[in-house]
Amino acid sequence: MGSLFKQQISGRRDETKIILSPEIYNRLFSFMCLSSYFSYFRGEYEEFGQFIFGKKVKDWLFFYDQTTHPGNTESAGAYHCTNEDVEDTITKLMTGKYDCIASFHTHPADSESGRCFSWEDTEFYIHKTDIKKGCLFLGCMISQPVIGDWSDDEISFIRYDKKDQSFIYYPDIYVAQGAKLIPLKKQTDLMYIGKDNKPYNKITLKDNVEIDRVYTIERTTMSI
Repeated sequence: MGSLFKQQISGRRDETKIILSPEIYNRLFSFMCLSSYFSYFRGEYEEFGQFIFGKKVKDWLFFYDQTTHPGNTESAGAYHCTNEDVEDTITKLMTGKYDCIASFHTHPADSESGRCFSWEDTEFYIHKTDIKKGCLFLGCMISQPVIGDWSDDEISFIRYDKKDQSFIYYPDIYVAQGAKLIPLKKQTDLMYIGKDNKPYNKITLKDNVEIDRVYTIERTTMSI
């Protein structure tokens, strides 16, 4: 929620559709479940991720392939690319069959800040903008649901625009099922900004927080 919220306020919306193959969708969903398992049943806030690859087709970005090696977690559970992941990414880009790539990872929903791209995330996306000439580089974050409410997850795709020096977000995400495109469900939520300038939703809002302003935002979930 926070990640999409930040882009709606400071970035601009792109009408391009993000299309996920069933295999990619299942991989993203499984990583979210894995992150949830570590958070809720083992008390470990681990992040998991990979690179996914695809082609720009008309006004779609169709992601249908992935890195061979699943990304591992390192210090403090934060996601970092492994050497195998980087080598596999370079190899795939050299083939020339892809013109869009996304680096995705999970965030534990231990707090509202877990729903926001971190400074390290956005810096990584900015520096990888020119990873290959003619190739779009996107960042993707999946925040796991708050325990007991599986409708509270979120998936966000963003891209850095060097010309405008701002981020673009892609809220229209679909899963390809044969000839059909199945949209991921959107939810409308209230986002409360406290006097401390931190975002809160209905779950993370605390009784002693003084509210400065309220926004109505749209959030894309992993639900079909």
